[in-house]
Amino acid sequence: MLSSQEMSHDPRLPSPIASPAQRVVRVDSQPQTTAEDLGRSIVTGRYDIEVFPSEQEITQRYGVSRATARDAVKILAARRLILPRAGGRRAVVATQDQWPLFDQEILGWLLKAKGACRLRIELMQVRRSVEPAAAAMAAASALPVQRGAIEAALATLEGASGREEVRDAEFAFHAAILDASGNRFFQQIRSIVAATLELAPVEDAQPHLEARDQAAERLIADAIRNHDPARAQAAMAEVLDRLLSEAEAAAPAKRSMRYIPRYGPDA
Repeated sequence: MLSSQEMSHDPRLPSPIASPAQRVVRVDSQPQTTAEDLGRSIVTGRYDIEVFPSEQEITQRYGVSRATARDAVKILAARRLILPRAGGRRAVVATQDQWPLFDQEILGWLLKAKGACRLRIELMQVRRSVEPAAAAMAAASALPVQRGAIEAALATLEGASGREEVRDAEFAFHAAILDASGNRFFQQIRSIVAATLELAPVEDAQPHLEARDQAAERLIADAIRNHDPARAQAAMAEVLDRLLSEAEAAAPAKRSMRYIPRYGPDA
């Protein structure tokens, strides 16, 4: 097995990625802090019933300068949460289908909003659609160094203890499989994996559940190591089917899955 140092220097591998705890990069600045609060208000639906504040109103509400308010608006516009208008007119909130939901910052805001059960279901559905195929592709064509990364991540997971350590190791294992798929678009859902782990109930990290999950993940890793795409796909699908069923069972009520819901007080 290749060392972590050798793997980190292989130019064929994707760039290193953050663990769930490092998922969102925070910038300690007034524009960023102001934009974060406004962004959280947008994703929780506050501005469904209120107009988005003008720069002057932001200045008064947050006690910041006009330049800070303007920069906060630019941050939100860059993330496509609001649509600025010419002539200094008040910006309008973008519709949900325009939001970049894979954006790590927006995911971070959603994680802090109410309606986490519903969010977890939607994110698990994304994982269920992608990760079995990624596991099959990894089994079929992963580089030796990528197979080594999967085995190393699993070894770390099997030796992990405590909720945070297990969560980070779980993330590293699934991220390594996404990387080994060779599909750049699959690799982009690593933030989704991190978010579902962040949303997992505390009891999901209990020892008896950890043992069950690690046994299932050993089956996935073995199938990838043995170049068995069908088995890798089936094993990953079984794991994610169970996680999705658990997320659905934990939700307070079932709703139509056709549209992205608001994660506000009524979600």
